[in-house]
Amino acid sequence: MFAAILSAASLIAGSTVTYASYASYLALSAMVVGVYDARRQRQQAQKALDRSVTDRNVMVREAVADRPHIFGRVRTSGQVQFPGSSGTYNDKLHFALSLGDELDAIEDVWFGDQAIGTLDADGWTTEPPFARLRVEPIAETLTIGGNARVTLAHLAYAIDSVAIDVSDVSPGTLTANQVNNPPSGMATYYVTADDPTQIVFHADRVGQTAIVHYRYTKSTTFARAKAFLGASGQVADPYLVAQLPGNWSATDKFAGTAYISGTWVYDPDIYPSGVLDVSAVVRGEKCYDPRTATTVWTRNPALIAWKIISKRFPSETYDSTSLIAAANACDALVDVSGTETQARYTYDDVISSTTNTKAALERALQAMVGSAVRVAGTWYIWAGVWVAATIALDENDLAPGEIIVQGMAEDGVLFNGVGGRFTDPARWVEDAIPIYVSPAYVTEDGGDEEVLDSDLTMITDTHRAQRVNRLLLHKARQALTFACTLDIGAYPIYPGQMVTWTIERYGWSGKTFRCLNRVYSPATGTLQALFQEDAEAIYDHDYAELVNVDPAPNTNLPDPLTVAAPVMSFASGAIYATVSADGSQRPYLRAYWAALDESVERVEIWWRRTTDTVWQQAIVPASEQMHDLYGVASTEVWVVWARAINGIGVRSAWTVSTVTIDTDAPTNFLGDGMVETRMIAASAATDVYTYDYAGAPLTVDISGSTADDTAITDNYLVENDGDESVTVVVTGQVMLTVTGTTAKAYLAIEFFRNCTASLLDNPTYDSLYNWEGYAISPVQASGTSAHTLTVTRSIVLAPDDPLDANEIHAVGVRLSALGDTGCTAVTASNPMLRIEVVKR
Repeated sequence: MFAAILSAASLIAGSTVTYASYASYLALSAMVVGVYDARRQRQQAQKALDRSVTDRNVMVREAVADRPHIFGRVRTSGQVQFPGSSGTYNDKLHFALSLGDELDAIEDVWFGDQAIGTLDADGWTTEPPFARLRVEPIAETLTIGGNARVTLAHLAYAIDSVAIDVSDVSPGTLTANQVNNPPSGMATYYVTADDPTQIVFHADRVGQTAIVHYRYTKSTTFARAKAFLGASGQVADPYLVAQLPGNWSATDKFAGTAYISGTWVYDPDIYPSGVLDVSAVVRGEKCYDPRTATTVWTRNPALIAWKIISKRFPSETYDSTSLIAAANACDALVDVSGTETQARYTYDDVISSTTNTKAALERALQAMVGSAVRVAGTWYIWAGVWVAATIALDENDLAPGEIIVQGMAEDGVLFNGVGGRFTDPARWVEDAIPIYVSPAYVTEDGGDEEVLDSDLTMITDTHRAQRVNRLLLHKARQALTFACTLDIGAYPIYPGQMVTWTIERYGWSGKTFRCLNRVYSPATGTLQALFQEDAEAIYDHDYAELVNVDPAPNTNLPDPLTVAAPVMSFASGAIYATVSADGSQRPYLRAYWAALDESVERVEIWWRRTTDTVWQQAIVPASEQMHDLYGVASTEVWVVWARAINGIGVRSAWTVSTVTIDTDAPTNFLGDGMVETRMIAASAATDVYTYDYAGAPLTVDISGSTADDTAITDNYLVENDGDESVTVVVTGQVMLTVTGTTAKAYLAIEFFRNCTASLLDNPTYDSLYNWEGYAISPVQASGTSAHTLTVTRSIVLAPDDPLDANEIHAVGVRLSALGDTGCTAVTASNPMLRIEVVKR
């Protein structure tokens, strides 16, 4: 069929060409051209929509698939196979994507709508978003070695906290006091200059457990794509052979086929929607260039047009003069900005193997507004540039017969503007060509605009597409055609040639025409010929008419695979606590984050003390912009990790924070069945209702064998206004050391019910150690004994006590020793006591 279409058309019956037969005569033209009538352009445009450039970027999984022919530089996909998965958790999914015949190069690989970037020698990407270099948080629990060092698993980017696990302290190494308040030398640690993975401690820490929170730089790649171009001697991908024994072997080499061997490494942030379409930006098939007698990769439409012809008709020949001239015309540099030039015409396209040769050839010719014709087995190819006429004809060349002159195009095919679509090479999607409308043609057409929508998706530059469109418009407006009968002397004329006509009765003197068709009639020895006017001026192109694509696209959506980490802040202290109906009090650390992008739906938070090994976790709606972290206490140090999660499940990097709880933070406690308890200021003057004691150690000296109970703590005053119950809560720890034989000592919490009594004047031990039923057991020692006494006491002073309305209640902490024989000293160290007042 192809040969028949491109061979000389049959003679139209009779010696004249009537108007009615004109359209058929033109349709049977022997010349294949890159200029269509408007009706055909509209049909082509609809087909182009059905054959969207985007479609060719989608993988096909079929047993039998189209094998495309690729020319120029395009982004395309193909038939995919999934030979299997590997990895400890089968987290590596492998694929092989066949692209077509041998290619010159695979320049870039895309997963979905993003290029995977620069690849290393094994095909692994080294660039975001499919390779990530992140600062990741980590916590390690390590035993301090004999050299007083621990070695981190990674090179530390930043150390957030280092703590000693108190529960790991062995008797005889450090006292509890040293664990809680280590001497400055013992607390020192530092990262060595010669080995940044090591942390050095004081020698007294050897054998203990250190909990280290730090951050390190982690590089991970999640995508691999190895290119194979289909050249002779191609081998199977050794990586797939190694990863998939039994499924992939050395024989799986895709001989003669260009393909990509690739791997996805699963990660929910990288592949939130699962497997992505794989495509590639490739340099297509090589073409023969008669100018250098070499076969090279090219974007030249003239050379590609001959490649299309020769693939279908390998025995055909070409006219070297016309092909070389067309190739040179395509490569010629034209001005596009006053300082920038570019090749006049290029062609970048994928042709399906199911596309007939004529349709494929027409797309290549349209890219250069050119034409091709087969004359006596030889192909002539022209590009869309002005060529001076070499043959002059006049009335003496006409044979008897009717001459049909048509001065304008048929109704329905006339247009005065042109737009359409080209391929944007930045995103490799179809984009609109700025519309060009000729004011002069609009005036000729009575003021009505008719814009042709052209399919130029084989062109990847907006300026070049506009240049082609403008020439298409002007050539279509050169509507003057005429058909005639020529004598045999005009036989050397063939379609595509430029000639001049001088016919006085039509007012033509050297008027230029291009031959569209000529058919020899052996019976009459004459030629039936068809000509269309042409003009040098329409090939001129003023770069100022070029319009850039929209510099401000209508959409500026964020990259769904890139999520910004949350910006965190924190608050704690006296007011950050909840008190339940039963009197339970729970302080908390409030975590805030700044407003996030609308695509972010959740924030994930992990938190724990620096000395703990177990995390607490929560996932919170991002719109709340805060979350309360419970279980904290005054002066504790906590590590908080937070990251944002968008709507498709992609997570940001962690934001790592080390937070010290405010010293005013309340203590956790359970009340005496208090109802609707609320914290209020104990004194309007001071606005204080919590008191901490963490000063110098409490001490008392024993003289001889007689108890000395005169050492007393500070006094804490609580005002009761008489109409509310007051709950006094004392919590904390004190380390008691008693020296002597059968010695006894007490830590007492004293509550005085009248303002005249002095803390130093407590009359008896009974009132001191068993006040209102709250007994505190003594510490008794034989020899020297050290014991940590944990204090948790809650005393309710009810409003119905027989007290004055403004009575002052003094609350104190006393350390005393009984007068047992041999008791020589009682000391208390590291007092971490908190006294809180709750009114209800």
